[in-house]
Amino acid sequence: WLVIARFAMKTAAVESACKWGNIVDSALASGAQVREGVLMRDGLHRGLATSLDVPQNEVVLHIPESLMVTPKAVSRWKLRELAAKAKLHGDGTLVKLSAAILLYSRKPPSQFMAAWSGCIENGPQWSAAYFDEVHNNAMKVSQDNFIVEDVKAAREALENMDLQGHVSNNDASWAVHNALSRKVAFTAGKETFTVVVPIIDLVNHDAVPNVQLSCRRKQGCSLISTRRIAAGEELRYTYTAASNVTFLTTYGFAPGGNAVAMALGGFEPFPREEEQALALRDTAISIRNSEGYQGGPPNEFDEFLLQRLACPEAFIIHGRATFSLSASDGIDQKALDCARVLLYSDHGIPKDVLTKAIDDALAEEKSLDKFVSSPMTDAAVFREVKEDCEKFAKEFKKYRLKSIDRLIKHASPFSQALGSALKAEVRVVRRCINAFRQRLEAMQDSRGKLGHDHADHAFMLPGNSPSEDYDEL
Repeated sequence: WLVIARFAMKTAAVESACKWGNIVDSALASGAQVREGVLMRDGLHRGLATSLDVPQNEVVLHIPESLMVTPKAVSRWKLRELAAKAKLHGDGTLVKLSAAILLYSRKPPSQFMAAWSGCIENGPQWSAAYFDEVHNNAMKVSQDNFIVEDVKAAREALENMDLQGHVSNNDASWAVHNALSRKVAFTAGKETFTVVVPIIDLVNHDAVPNVQLSCRRKQGCSLISTRRIAAGEELRYTYTAASNVTFLTTYGFAPGGNAVAMALGGFEPFPREEEQALALRDTAISIRNSEGYQGGPPNEFDEFLLQRLACPEAFIIHGRATFSLSASDGIDQKALDCARVLLYSDHGIPKDVLTKAIDDALAEEKSLDKFVSSPMTDAAVFREVKEDCEKFAKEFKKYRLKSIDRLIKHASPFSQALGSALKAEVRVVRRCINAFRQRLEAMQDSRGKLGHDHADHAFMLPGNSPSEDYDEL
């Protein structure tokens, strides 16, 4: 299965720089694995496909860590100036990755890197979303503003440097875009690693994928089939669960049928820098318990519960909620249940009760509060969500949406798409405020009916009256 099927390239432009056979030969010689039948499909959107059937749970591609582009790669060139500039902005991940890609394209350290760098897009194909002042002004009202700031800082750090030759403004923009759009982030223990994985970076996105990306520290990254893949199918995996604003700003395209309106912090290309940016803007939804939870399960049992409930990885790692275009109240029900799990656990609900409630909720496809009622905890979650939505609404009002309207009226299709995506976020934020205000008002009415003595009990088991619940506690 390590043998690759050769095929003739039909596009002259690809023949001159991007030769799939050369990439595969050098990759196999360097310890990579490429399943027989995998080939590159060129066209409007370059991608990878298979000419042979692939069974489920098969490794389609494996790239060892030694072939990855990492922030540490620039140290081989002993770039003290770049390291100093990178420290001025977070941990400098984007700056270093961008510099590494630029260096590899100018002076490849190996035959494999030479073959791969020939397949990186050149010219005007990359997104201009974070290079244009009109776009930058519009992004100030978005939760993705930190991406724009990261890109701006990275470009300024690279521009006019000597990286195997002078770095122009255009060179810096090209390198930063490729680093931003090709990188992947994965966790190992408490550390997060951000890398570019050659060959795998050629695979396109799909919300309903047929392969899954799996990365392990010191071992590398693999694409594993999630179902049987028929001959002729394109290989696709899910980049991230993010809004169209994030996709446009990061990758330069908006996936069709994307139901995610906002994922506050759910997209974490550069975790340390992201945390700083979100903390400054005070817009992250961070579910805190008595242990100071701000992302990352406070203990192994809570992590077990979150995984049992199939909570998004972004929530488990960073404690971020996801907003949905299809949700009636603007926020994804799964995100609410994940928040409930942490606070229910913190408020003393027995582990066996909480585990059974999760299993029942999953089996009956209902929300968790139908099986464990905790009015005080739910009110805290609802209040925090409403307040965060109100903060966003103030930002939108401050800018009066003029910058978004200018984008929509702009001649560029990209600008129109970004403007429409930003406006969709505005609608969801407004829906969120109204929905959670109504939820809190309904809970206040309920509190009055129950009486103050019992309304603040940590939780109530299904079928119990407040007094019975108090005795049981």
